[in-house]
Amino acid sequence: ARLYGIIGDYYTAERLLRQTRRIYWWMRARDISQQSKSVENLAFLYIRIGEYADTEQLLKKSIAKKEEKYGKDSRKLVNLLNQLSQLYLITGKYAEAEKLAVRASAISKKVYGENTIRYAESIAVLAELYLAIGDYQKAEENIQEVIKIRKAKLGENHITMASAYTNLA
Repeated sequence: ARLYGIIGDYYTAERLLRQTRRIYWWMRARDISQQSKSVENLAFLYIRIGEYADTEQLLKKSIAKKEEKYGKDSRKLVNLLNQLSQLYLITGKYAEAEKLAVRASAISKKVYGENTIRYAESIAVLAELYLAIGDYQKAEENIQEVIKIRKAKLGENHITMASAYTNLA
C-alpha cells in the first residue's frame, strides 16, 4: 500500500489499507497498535489525496480507542495527536491544531524527556503551526529547540537538520 501511495496509485493503496484494517479487525488483534498503525497509514493516504473529512474521522476514532485503553497521557497517542494537528493546520482549524500539538508535545516531554528526538518531533509540529498562523516568536523558540536537540542527538550534518534550518530561514 505504501508503494502504491508513493507512485500515485491511490485507489490501490486505499484498497490495500482497507484490507489491512479488515484483517486486523477480524483477527481481533489484541494489541490495538497494529490496528492503529493501519489507521495511521490510511489517514496519511487520505491527507495526500485531500480526503480530509475521512481522515479526521479515522484519527478521532483511533485516538478515542487509545485513550480508553492506555489513558489520556499515553505515549501511544503522540503520533495520532500530531497527525490530527497537522490535518487541522491544513484545513485552517488553527485553534484545534494548536491544542492537539501542545498536548502531543507535553506527552512527549513527560514520557520521553525534553532532550529526545521524539520530543523534538512534537515541537517541530508546533513550530510549523506557529509559522502558519504568524506567531513568529513562538515558531522561532520551537525551531531553536528542535535544532538544539537534533544537533546534540544526531550531529550537525544529519539530514533532519536541513529542514530545521530551512524553517528557521
